[in-house]
Amino acid sequence: MEQPDPKGYNDFLQGSIQILDILILSIDLPPAIVDAINSQTAQFYMIQEYKFRIESEAQESQRKQIEANGIAAFQQTVSKGISDSYLRWRGIDATLRLALSPNAKVVIIGAGKDGLPVIFNSDTPLPVTQPSGAAGPAPPTN
Repeated sequence: MEQPDPKGYNDFLQGSIQILDILILSIDLPPAIVDAINSQTAQFYMIQEYKFRIESEAQESQRKQIEANGIAAFQQTVSKGISDSYLRWRGIDATLRLALSPNAKVVIIGAGKDGLPVIFNSDTPLPVTQPSGAAGPAPPTN
């Protein structure tokens, strides 16, 4: 029990001592409080991670939108210069290059709108039959 201060010494000492800084070396908190602090810290960093993910996905979405706009602009520009006659000419050029290559191939001449060939790659050629009444030797088979 504290004794009364008859002469006012405590009042005198309160004004003459100032504590500017205190060094605390250790605090032992109850386990429930430590768990609560750890849980709150973990939740804080989880929220930070979610915010980062959302920002990252938003930037990826923006990047994809820019890429799609670029592809659409490219296709619009290129489609102006591609005509049916140009595509037919490229098909004929590709057929000529294929015919000159040393690889095994089967070419079926197309009868569609463009008349371009259908090409099948094969190690063994398909047998070719002669129309009825045709004269001449049969083609060689491997």
